[in-house]
Amino acid sequence: MLRHLKLIRKQTIRFTCEPGDVGVFAEPVPAKSVMPEWFKRLPAADLAHASPADGGLTIKRCMPFLDAMTTGWIIPLAATVRLDVKDGGITVDAGWDIDRVMVSFHAAHQVAGHPSTPRPACKFHNFWTISTPPGWSCLIVSPLNRPHPIFEIISGVVDTDTYRSHINFPFFVKAADGLYTLEKGTPIAQIIPFRRDATHLEGVVGAETDEEALRLMGVERRAEKPCNGSNSSPWKVICCCCPGKLSCCCGLLLLRLLPSCLTASTSCLRPPRDVCKDMAAVKRRLMCKHHDRVSGAAL
Repeated sequence: MLRHLKLIRKQTIRFTCEPGDVGVFAEPVPAKSVMPEWFKRLPAADLAHASPADGGLTIKRCMPFLDAMTTGWIIPLAATVRLDVKDGGITVDAGWDIDRVMVSFHAAHQVAGHPSTPRPACKFHNFWTISTPPGWSCLIVSPLNRPHPIFEIISGVVDTDTYRSHINFPFFVKAADGLYTLEKGTPIAQIIPFRRDATHLEGVVGAETDEEALRLMGVERRAEKPCNGSNSSPWKVICCCCPGKLSCCCGLLLLRLLPSCLTASTSCLRPPRDVCKDMAAVKRRLMCKHHDRVSGAAL
């Protein structure tokens, strides 16, 4: 048990700074703790756009979008910076009010041919050293799904288990000419730790199997067409919440037989519990009280 606890303690990411800088610079924070204001205000469903065919759901209910925003850590701007953009973005001057360099610049030849040139490659200075356990690296990207209107950093991967120094963040200014103030604490980079050995997966490219096709159909969320319960409807229905029951209600897994394939989708937000786990059971339940039984040969 003690050994297990020690292993758990090792799987941490550390952000350290010079003792005198504690409390002076904005500190790294979990990404999930600094959600943007526009996302906080967005409702999970906009009832003004709800209809029988559309629940009015917003991107706030999109788990891939949310997971991207909340994964890892956010490195904020250490102190307030002013950027003066001129000549169509070709000239950028930076200023700040503390005794540390906050922004520097790369030589033009270092990024020759980059799509953002001739805008200059700038660099935010970071005063936090990132340390991860052996075998762990960090993916560094612009904060995901929260683009900043003034700048965008260049992505990178750093082996933070061996590189123990400050990691600065190159960026391009993308705003129009003008004077801009970036406040202390502005999210500038998202840090996503990962195990390097988990990225070396062998790839398989090819056609899906019949079982994979059925499983894909079973997890589809959105109904292409509602079931009206009539004998003429081409939709064969299974209840996704209680697979043992059959009906033609809304929020069901809808299956339609086509000449050469079987398609499926659902308007239910809850995944079909065991429908996708047991393909044979799915086939046996392909019958609705409003429709004729589907033969196994049709599958």
